[in-house]
Amino acid sequence: TSSRVLRALLSHWPDHPRVDLVTTDGFLLPQRDLEARVAALEDVPFQDRSKTHNRIWVPRVQEKLRELGLEPLPTVANFMLVRVPAKTGKTPDQILAFCAERGIFMREMKTYGMTDCFRFSIGTEEENQALFETLTECLRG
Repeated sequence: TSSRVLRALLSHWPDHPRVDLVTTDGFLLPQRDLEARVAALEDVPFQDRSKTHNRIWVPRVQEKLRELGLEPLPTVANFMLVRVPAKTGKTPDQILAFCAERGIFMREMKTYGMTDCFRFSIGTEEENQALFETLTECLRG
């Protein structure tokens, strides 16, 4: 169940409170998906590689976004939430459409009340470079 996945996730959190029961708000997933998620939580070498990758790439991506006039918000995950200041002359919708036309798909955040933001995941080195080039073309081209 989803609660087993959440309980397993919490067990990896240092000094977490003991959790015997976790309820979810209606996310129903097939058992095989939930078992795969639990297995991923137990794949420590993969987690270590992912953490190392993010420690290297999150600051690089944040720096590049700032150079382009965007405002990346602080993160401790592999997701980057980015504010688009009015001074860029672009809206998040314009940036997302431009990137999507070039095969880079990011998520709008207006659904969550953040009308001036978009979100994406930190990618591989090649994916990050493609993102930098595309954002540069969009914002400066």
